[in-house]
Amino acid sequence: MILEAGSYVTLFAAAFLAATILPFSSELAFSGAILGGLDPWKCLVVASAGNCLACSVNYAGGYILGRPFLIRMLRRRRGRRIYRFVHKSEILALLFSWTPIAGDPITLAAGALRTNPWIFHALVWPLRIGRYLAILYAMSSGDWLN
Repeated sequence: MILEAGSYVTLFAAAFLAATILPFSSELAFSGAILGGLDPWKCLVVASAGNCLACSVNYAGGYILGRPFLIRMLRRRRGRRIYRFVHKSEILALLFSWTPIAGDPITLAAGALRTNPWIFHALVWPLRIGRYLAILYAMSSGDWLN
């Protein structure tokens, strides 16, 4: 029981860290936890909570760091592209926030650009949860892991 609880804590941490700018895959941790015998629905809740919380932390970090952060981010080529994308079309950019690699900088840029937090969370959280649902569905071969 204690080992199982530790596994969920590890999954939460992995999902959280993967939603920061660290190069880490929460999808692998999520899939591995399920294949390792943990309850798939608990894994969904735990991984989603960690990932969504980290997106909110990214947003808050971008919001707090503001313009100085954007100036540093713009020095990088990828940073310039992400900034322009979020600046020109916030909503469309947020619809890509679930994607690996680009998604996390999008959440930071959205905070730095002062995107409405209600819109941010209404779009980002369901997309992040939906990604885990899609993985869960794919792993179950359409059987939804009865």
